[in-house]
Amino acid sequence: MSALQRSITLTLIVGIAITGGYIVYTQQHPQRVSSHTSIDLILGVLGLAAIVGTLRYRARPLPGTPPQRVKDPTWHMTIGNLALLIILLHSGFLFGSLTSIVIFLCLTMLVVSGMLSVLASSPLDIPAPHGQSQAKGLRPLFARQFLVDLHIYLTALLLAFSLVHILVILYY
Repeated sequence: MSALQRSITLTLIVGIAITGGYIVYTQQHPQRVSSHTSIDLILGVLGLAAIVGTLRYRARPLPGTPPQRVKDPTWHMTIGNLALLIILLHSGFLFGSLTSIVIFLCLTMLVVSGMLSVLASSPLDIPAPHGQSQAKGLRPLFARQFLVDLHIYLTALLLAFSLVHILVILYY
């Protein structure tokens, strides 16, 4: 089973449990769910912790790192996927401001770019056009490098907008 398949499986299992708990909570507390109730504040803190926790994963191994020391991306991707679900539940499926819309779109693009970078890093044999030498793995390497860079930029943007979101909530 590949890292992407393990990540999706773990995300589904834990995501179903989190969503089930959220549904039970909303059934017991029928008042309008907002980002100011205790469960939504807890989900917001968990979502931020998940986003910050994924920063410990090194997307690019240091030069000279032995293959045994390169980390498996399964937990990084699972926590990132769960952050998307947790933040969606935190918002109560409502986006009240432009900042929250930008944060959610950025988080969605972050998760997608992470999955695509894992797919791009899987070994592919790209057939060379007739008469040219085969450059194995060159195109996937550039694609993965671009996606990893995009992933890093989106992470910085997400953290910046999350900080603005937190400051706005604390101010009002």
